[in-house]
Amino acid sequence: MTIHPCAAVALAFTVALVTPAPSGLHAQTTDSTYRMFTAVTLRPDAALRSGGESARVDEQEASREIDRLKDERARIEARVNVQKADIDALKSRSDLAKKDGRDADRADLEFRRRRADADRKTLEEIKSLFGDQLDEMTAKRDWARARAKTYDAELALARKRQERVERASADSTALGRLDSEILDLEEKVLNARTDEASKQASWASRYRDTVAQETSVWRSQQAARSIKP
Repeated sequence: MTIHPCAAVALAFTVALVTPAPSGLHAQTTDSTYRMFTAVTLRPDAALRSGGESARVDEQEASREIDRLKDERARIEARVNVQKADIDALKSRSDLAKKDGRDADRADLEFRRRRADADRKTLEEIKSLFGDQLDEMTAKRDWARARAKTYDAELALARKRQERVERASADSTALGRLDSEILDLEEKVLNARTDEASKQASWASRYRDTVAQETSVWRSQQAARSIKP
């Protein structure tokens, strides 16, 4: 069973509350403010390095997708404008046919106008979909960027904690400075995780908007197909 990273962090936090720190840290509690139990648990170094690289790749891919979606939305907007002009032209021809008493021509033109207008509505929905996808992809890029910062913050803390272990026999001044740096880095990790969670929630909200708009496009397409002469 695969465990989501957020769930893994929560599980690690629970374990940290009931599990003693590694034996190499016990002596530190007698001469410094370093705590035997820590709420800021870290993932393995290898996972942090690979996770950071993956997050940066995701950010780059999202940025490229944002550019593509902007181009697609601009093309659809141009098509909408052309479609509106076509509808206006069909209406003018239909009005003229009505004036001339050409009922058959008018019926055909009215049918074509109604189909064209239905297509316009679908294009408008597609344009809105591209807008929602842009918002979603922007949120996904921001989430990836936040994940990378979290991985980097955790790596920095892991290195500083390891340095603290290796210098356990140093003088109290040096240990106090290391402990202070560790506390600062722990706060940075927590802040980074909070920001990452916020960015993830924002992406999830945008994704729901995208799915809802996909449904609107589908329904608009069905409505357009249902128009009969």
